[in-house]
Amino acid sequence: MSELDNILAAAIRLAEASSSCAKNAWLGDIAVTYKADGSSLTEADLSIEATWRDRIRQQFPAHGILGEEYGSDTGTSAFTWVLDPIDGTRQFGTGLLNFASLIGVCRDGSPIVGIIDLPLMDARYIAAEGRGTMFDGRSVRSSRQREIQTARISLANPESFTGDAA
Repeated sequence: MSELDNILAAAIRLAEASSSCAKNAWLGDIAVTYKADGSSLTEADLSIEATWRDRIRQQFPAHGILGEEYGSDTGTSAFTWVLDPIDGTRQFGTGLLNFASLIGVCRDGSPIVGIIDLPLMDARYIAAEGRGTMFDGRSVRSSRQREIQTARISLANPESFTGDAA
């Protein structure tokens, strides 16, 4: 098994391990607290990221970890895991459906693995360097549209980009 295969398999196991935790937390009584920056935080955020970090450290002790909830642990290898246990915590905490768990792995700062896990839908996007993106076993592709003026773009928050960035 190649290094990429090993990392990808581990990332998928992390997503599988957290999916039921996120779903059960969402179905339960969610207590929301707030971080110093005003962003939302739940016990599910903390629990999922702690579990992920433990598993990553066990299998890849030299890898770095950058997480939404527990910050950065610099590793001694070229690999860094980038974790957001509940992306969309504000929505999650208010019972809305649009949240996901995000797992990424970078080699020397460039992404090589990415997972978007949607626990309520039992759906998962999986991408790996040189392999494209898969959703439910099917290949995902962008349109063949080449002109930005006629392309369709969808953003969760259209106010994210203003001025020249828009």
